[in-house]
Amino acid sequence: MKYLALEATNTQRRFVVWLELKTIHKDLFVSAERAGADRGTLILQELWLKHLKSQLLLTESETELLSDYSQNRFRANDLVVLLDGFDELEDESSQVNLNKCLREFASALHDNTLLISTALMRSEAWKRTVGGI
Repeated sequence: MKYLALEATNTQRRFVVWLELKTIHKDLFVSAERAGADRGTLILQELWLKHLKSQLLLTESETELLSDYSQNRFRANDLVVLLDGFDELEDESSQVNLNKCLREFASALHDNTLLISTALMRSEAWKRTVGGI
């Protein structure tokens, strides 16, 4: 995943969104879904922004700037989304919530890139996701 992120950034000059799914919890999904509905943005973008805000201690204005920048890159088809560890989600409800995010994102994908890593043999949820996209 790191290699792919570096390639997308250095070679293709694309904006990379990388999310380690094992760090995402149920409350974050609920908050991201609410924010996406309020702001008219994709749930996956809100999930990523809320995670970064807490990890980097971003202010509201910094988060807003990052949101605007990522939206602009999305519209320009310059976004690469890397979701690492689908099989490491904490529970089935998190898997269901992420499936909803993925369906929404995939329907708006255009020429942006989405890559999901998982240990296929361990992940029954992945089989449900593939069937749902």
